[in-house]
Amino acid sequence: MAEVVITGYASLDYPALLDGTVAGDSTTQIRFRDPGAWPRLGGSPAYAGAALARGGHRATPISWVASDQAGDTYVRMTGEAGMATDALARIDAPRSPISLMLYQADGTSICLYDPGFAGREALTPVQRQHLAEAAHVCVTVGPGHLLAEILDLVGPDARLYWVAKNDPTCFTPALCARLSARASVIFCNQAERALITAGTREDAIVIETMGRRGYQVGVDGQSRFVAADPVSVSDPTGAGDTFAGAFIGAYLKDGDPHAAAQVAAEATRQMLEVRGRAERSLS
Repeated sequence: MAEVVITGYASLDYPALLDGTVAGDSTTQIRFRDPGAWPRLGGSPAYAGAALARGGHRATPISWVASDQAGDTYVRMTGEAGMATDALARIDAPRSPISLMLYQADGTSICLYDPGFAGREALTPVQRQHLAEAAHVCVTVGPGHLLAEILDLVGPDARLYWVAKNDPTCFTPALCARLSARASVIFCNQAERALITAGTREDAIVIETMGRRGYQVGVDGQSRFVAADPVSVSDPTGAGDTFAGAFIGAYLKDGDPHAAAQVAAEATRQMLEVRGRAERSLS
């Protein structure tokens, strides 16, 4: 069993499917919300870490929550999902980050995000130790002011995984260049591909997810496209991070990137199917 340290933002998510669209000075009814996922464990480290834990690995998220009830809930739910909680830092603040995620009847979505204490995150001694000693580190979207320090702490022999995200407050051009040159495996979607610079490692594996179309695996300068088995679901949040975590877990076992991508695609499909069944049965 390998340990993978995962850095990034924490969030408690409150997803809801609406009967219409939101307009000012009006009421829109909620058609569906899952009482078993209100709130739901969110943030990239949680989705990737849960997939790693299901694959039999030790997943250690490095993230931050406040010293409030929501923070207590986040730590508890992280442990219940099979992940380690010792590197979750508590900040003396009144509000943990939460996201209200509204999926409208016309297919569009709205995300109302409360960052809580944004900008106050700092690496604790426990978090620094995990980063310095880890053989596998996965970097997801998180506090941009800490990313250079995080990369400085990662050991030269550690394998680095980068889950790219179009968030310029985290992934600046300079940090994207540094991550591109350092990461052994890079995950992105079609829009995020532009974040990867020309100076990637010769042995880097690039996984490009394409939503309902499928995914593409790039190895040794050769790309292989695999079509997806689409799932009917209104709320796909966490699909890319689940894919990344499941890929890393499978790749650590046999070292075959194409086989690992198949495992990751199936894990993501199963996650979305469970969510889709809940939507259809309770709405």
